[in-house]
Amino acid sequence: MEAIRWNNVHKSKELEDNSPTKNDYKDAKVIADLVRNGKYSEPKLPTSVYADLRILMNLRQQIIRLAGLNLKENSSGKKKCKSSITKRGRARLRALMLITA
Repeated sequence: MEAIRWNNVHKSKELEDNSPTKNDYKDAKVIADLVRNGKYSEPKLPTSVYADLRILMNLRQQIIRLAGLNLKENSSGKKKCKSSITKRGRARLRALMLITA
């Protein structure tokens, strides 16, 4: 089993027939050609400390969304307003996070 980066498949797909169209048949053909010819680079997965940091950053983003602390932009057409937090999450979690900060 091989792991192939999506950007390798994307670039090769457009080079094959000069068309960015996407379908399952074309994707399978492009991936098979890449593996057959060895024209792919294996993804580099983070290890040790870097893997832990990646997990923590993903968890941080999930907690921010869950608490409703992610930003939204109030804009309409060319009018740009200030960004504010969504407050669509759990109020108790948001209060707990603000108390501990």
